[in-house]
Amino acid sequence: MKNIEQKHWDSTYRNQEYQIYPRENRVIKFLDEYIPLAAEGEECFEVGCFPCGFLSYVGLKKKYIVNGIDYSDLLCDRTVKWLKKMKVSVGSVKRGNFFELCKEEHKKYALVYSCGFVEHFKDYIKVIKLHDKFVKCGGYLVITAPNYRGKIMYMLHRFFDYDNLIIHNIESMNPDEWKEVLEKMNYEILFSGYFGEFEYSPSKEMIEKKCLKRYLYRAAEPVIRYLNHTITRNAPGYSSNCGIVARKKDRGEI
Repeated sequence: MKNIEQKHWDSTYRNQEYQIYPRENRVIKFLDEYIPLAAEGEECFEVGCFPCGFLSYVGLKKKYIVNGIDYSDLLCDRTVKWLKKMKVSVGSVKRGNFFELCKEEHKKYALVYSCGFVEHFKDYIKVIKLHDKFVKCGGYLVITAPNYRGKIMYMLHRFFDYDNLIIHNIESMNPDEWKEVLEKMNYEILFSGYFGEFEYSPSKEMIEKKCLKRYLYRAAEPVIRYLNHTITRNAPGYSSNCGIVARKKDRGEI
């Protein structure tokens, strides 16, 4: 795994339109199942929130007042205006450094989550623990990541999409380890494991390149599409994602 420059994310998202991710999105399905509806006035906080596809969904469908932080230059006043236009209640959605924010005085939230954040860091356990700083007692913590640990998924990414693979820490994609960490921090674990069916698609950059791998992928695509619809779901070796849902116990709760 190598360090990721911010320009990678900015180039990835620069031409992406703001959108609420659809219900068919596998991570949205997961959030839909496990995140409770907000009580009146409850707020959420997303770590690494741009381009706000999850944040807008949680605000609109789960009724939270949304807050978030992302280091991308693309997160700006236009983002907030779009969220408000979509009738999402907005607290503070801003550009900034999550790790610097951890050192400052900050609010605590009824729901804190990240989708595709922790797996980009070598010290992912520390990153998970930092999420806890923002969760109020009785609040929920949700973390998801892609699952490249399965042999088939790993081999596909290694051959067809290596540049994308090396910006992910494969060791981090281990919800059993996340569970051990959070249990020691006085969390009740509501779910820990893998979700989604086998699903592989290479990066847009690879598809657009005129190279041998692109043509090999096109030849293999019918087989991959077949696997996408037939291999067991919710399994460590094959599922597209992994995640954890945990509730921070109130003081005095055993």
